[in-house]
Amino acid sequence: MYLTTKSGRKLKLPNDEEDAKITAAAKSDLDALPWTEEELARVDVKKMQPPDALISRLCDLIQHKNTGGLSAEEASELDHYLQLEHLMRLAKART
Repeated sequence: MYLTTKSGRKLKLPNDEEDAKITAAAKSDLDALPWTEEELARVDVKKMQPPDALISRLCDLIQHKNTGGLSAEEASELDHYLQLEHLMRLAKART
């Protein structure tokens, strides 16, 4: 299934099997256990910002893209980050 953004970009959403694998992997990571309902209620989504290291990596990827030097792996990584950024904008707009 795909989600189409206002700009016309299509984002591929995971199917049920992929979503189950993602969820299982997330739950197996002891450093990233799911939040409780109480923890989620305390989160102010509008104040969430990406870490400086991620911003730096994004800047590098965008610069490589603009100079035509992105590998297929880097293009995939950039697309992944752009999808996450879009989802964060949607989440912030709903709060």
